Amino acid sequence: MHSRDEPLPHRPKRVLVAGVSGSGKTTLAGRIAGITGGPHMEIDAIFQLRREELWNGNLEAPLRTFFTDRDHIVRWAIRTRRKYTELMPHFVNDYPHVCVVRLRGQAEVEEWLRRSLIPAITG
Repeated sequence: MHSRDEPLPHRPKRVLVAGVSGSGKTTLAGRIAGITGGPHMEIDAIFQLRREELWNGNLEAPLRTFFTDRDHIVRWAIRTRRKYTELMPHFVNDYPHVCVVRLRGQAEVEEWLRRSLIPAITG
């Protein structure tokens, strides 16, 4: 797994942004698309436009249902927030050709964009 300040091994062809609900994935993906000139596809918007159920049967309910619905998307995100911590070491071992960078907070995002992604794009 790469650190936020480690140079990327090559110019990325694709960038996948993963994280729990509300972590800023869409915002970061939009910024990455702006830097790379690549497309930005928001998966949630695709499903919501079609009024289809999201993965795991989740639909974004009104925030007021947070207290009454055990499976509210925000409560689900809180319950499963450590899932990536357990999965990523296995993913990195199974797919060594994929460059995985773990970012923990906005300061690390800014550092990664400035010190890793932009130099990989601009050469």
